[in-house]
Amino acid sequence: MSAQLSTNIYFPTWFKNQNIFDRALLTSTWLENKDKKKVTAAFVITTELTGLPERQRGLVPAIQHLYAEKMISELFNQQKGRGLEVQSGNHTYTLGIDSEFIENRQSALTFVEENLLCSPSKITTPKEMEQFICKLHSLFAKDLVNSSGIPIPPGNYRDSIILLPKDNVGQNMTKVAENVQKKDRNAVVPFLTLVKRIEKSKDPCATLKQFTEEEARVFSLGFDTLYMDWKEIPAAMTKFCEEYLRKIQAETDPLDLATWVHMELINIHPFIDLNGHISRTLASAELRRGNLSPIFIFDENAYVKAQERRDSAEFKAFLKRTINLSAKLEKILETEETLQSVLVRC
Repeated sequence: MSAQLSTNIYFPTWFKNQNIFDRALLTSTWLENKDKKKVTAAFVITTELTGLPERQRGLVPAIQHLYAEKMISELFNQQKGRGLEVQSGNHTYTLGIDSEFIENRQSALTFVEENLLCSPSKITTPKEMEQFICKLHSLFAKDLVNSSGIPIPPGNYRDSIILLPKDNVGQNMTKVAENVQKKDRNAVVPFLTLVKRIEKSKDPCATLKQFTEEEARVFSLGFDTLYMDWKEIPAAMTKFCEEYLRKIQAETDPLDLATWVHMELINIHPFIDLNGHISRTLASAELRRGNLSPIFIFDENAYVKAQERRDSAEFKAFLKRTINLSAKLEKILETEETLQSVLVRC
């Protein structure tokens, strides 16, 4: 059985370096560690395994098993939009990316390189920055539908409330309710009552604001409600673009800028969907501008918690840990055979 890794298809320059590619690949391959917790292969390698023999025993057999059990597609699609591509014979598997999304991602990342990271930058005014972000979203959203099968409006700010399930549990209400029960078993019934109240409301934003302190607490066990009222988005994005351009021109520390960009855009949540893709892409661009590693997700739970708490210091600490793990993984890859050569022998 063999797998041929491709490092130059679909992705712009920040993923073409072999070590960067291997890191991106490994942070898209999810395994179950000894504590029965789902983490990436990269997390296992950097925290639990030492040396090539253990790495081969821990990672390669797992991938072989997944191939043999024909589970590879399921694994590779668990983390959408955060991986790369593997080719095996005439078959192409996309690590963490829907097949329909590959072209979109290529166009979006190339667009960032050609307009934001070029020297000099083609973006010189706040208005151009806002147009750039909307165009970036339209490239990601091209021909895509959301989890309900509704087309994602490309490049358009949302015009409605947005509620995202806490702890990344998915859109299924049963899973959200189960998540609420784990946190507070007495809160499930009042939580579902509040959900129905929101669903029946003609103005959900106004209804949310009318919640009592206890109702807000219960509702927040299941849904993140901290996102901005959609009516405030245009003004907020104008202010964001003005500040973003000012920080770039002031040569702000790349780690500080990446943290700020991600946190601000997540707080605003300007689009109905793909806000995480936009935030991670721009934050990664600023890290790469500063010769740092782009954002790789070693531990999904850590990423979700860091952004949910809306604490810049905590998210910056998360980025630092991610960059340090990425550097550690790079050293492992430099002193071992590359992942490509290991997989080719499988």
